[in-house]
Amino acid sequence: MKIRKQVTLNPGKDYHCYTGNVQVHVVGGRAWVTLNGRDYYLRQGEVMTFSRGRHPMLVSGIGTENLIYEVEAVPHPTWKRSFIRV
Repeated sequence: MKIRKQVTLNPGKDYHCYTGNVQVHVVGGRAWVTLNGRDYYLRQGEVMTFSRGRHPMLVSGIGTENLIYEVEAVPHPTWKRSFIRV
């Protein structure tokens, strides 16, 4: 079961998001996302998936309009190791 939440932020406000794996879809406005010391900028219509970080993800709006975005928990990617025989 997927859990999706829509968030509306007024200009100058920010939102501390989940520390798990999440997908962010910007519905309106522009988003500034910070995770593990890296910044990401998303415009209306853009979608990005973020992997679990050491710290909560911080989402802020850019500009003077409200930021409307959806955040959805996504499954952890399955990591496979390849072993090469020599």
